[in-house]
Amino acid sequence: MRVLLFVHWWDIQNWHQQLFGLLGAIATILLIILTIHYFFSPQDKNYIASPSSWRNPRIILSFAFAFGWIGFLLSVLKVTLLITLPLALAIGFVVAWSAKSMAHFIWRLTATNRPLDAEKWMESTGRVLEYIPSHRNGFGKVHLNSREAPYELEAITAGEELRPGMPVRVVDVIEDRVLLVVPAEDKGYPNQR
Repeated sequence: MRVLLFVHWWDIQNWHQQLFGLLGAIATILLIILTIHYFFSPQDKNYIASPSSWRNPRIILSFAFAFGWIGFLLSVLKVTLLITLPLALAIGFVVAWSAKSMAHFIWRLTATNRPLDAEKWMESTGRVLEYIPSHRNGFGKVHLNSREAPYELEAITAGEELRPGMPVRVVDVIEDRVLLVVPAEDKGYPNQR
């Protein structure tokens, strides 16, 4: 009987109410699964990658969650689609930005006492995510593929600047926190600290 009531209620909703509601429900379920997985999966005790990338599934799902449920709520309140859509998009971006900022803040707070395992990362390869200035003049980010999971880590270079997308190789770990990287083709770089 309850299933029939839900089916009837669902059928009387218009297409955008159904779309917003479905997106919100799916994002909610996936966020719950991701959260359970995070708490019960084994973590690398030496280092946990920065969760603050816009491509992080939690941030994308946070946007979808807010966008879907705000859109559904406004649709149920009979707000026009021309107002609902931009308002839901704006709130979705604010929630995603907040989730990104909070994840980065918590990660920074807990990462201060987590040194990088130099042996694990030596000679690893990956790609530049954020621009790395030349000659150790600033930090950038690299995306490395590890057997356990992909990692986003802070990096510097002693050579020329490295632009996003360039392949890199790890040659050293500096002060147990930052990777020293060179272009992946450069095999002759001396190991300096």
